[in-house]
Amino acid sequence: TIRFAYYVPESKDTRPQAIPTSESISHLRDLNAIPIPTDNISIRKNCNYSKLSTLSSFEKHFELVGGINYPK
Repeated sequence: TIRFAYYVPESKDTRPQAIPTSESISHLRDLNAIPIPTDNISIRKNCNYSKLSTLSSFEKHFELVGGINYPK
């Protein structure tokens, strides 16, 4: 799935573009066991981490940045 970070889009359009089915990220489903990597999780005395925020799936499209957010 990290391979999609190197994907070169066919268009530089900032409108939503479909993720090609050849990319493995487009086939990921039911990710409810994957915690959000940027979530702040405090240490719990009871060691119960069953209620963490998790990923469920990815959108079927992506959008490119534009304007002042566009990398120089």
